[in-house]
Amino acid sequence: MKFATSMAIFFISMIHCVGLHAQSASLELIGGEGFADTIVTAQVLATTDLQTHGFSMGLGHDPNTLQIESFDSIRGGAVLQALNA
Repeated sequence: MKFATSMAIFFISMIHCVGLHAQSASLELIGGEGFADTIVTAQVLATTDLQTHGFSMGLGHDPNTLQIESFDSIRGGAVLQALNA
């Protein structure tokens, strides 16, 4: 009896669920070319058509090819800075 009641509650809740919407998102890298021993500036542009309440992003690199001199040189763009204010 418990199983039948649980299944009935499950199916009733599924009928009343809010419709799901597909999210469209993109990630674009802008810039990032350079020569050995030079500073390279690159932008990462992430866009979505729905509200975003948070995100995280990880990057990996070959330390023999690319070195980050200082984490102070990594900073958010104008939109991200405004959101974090």
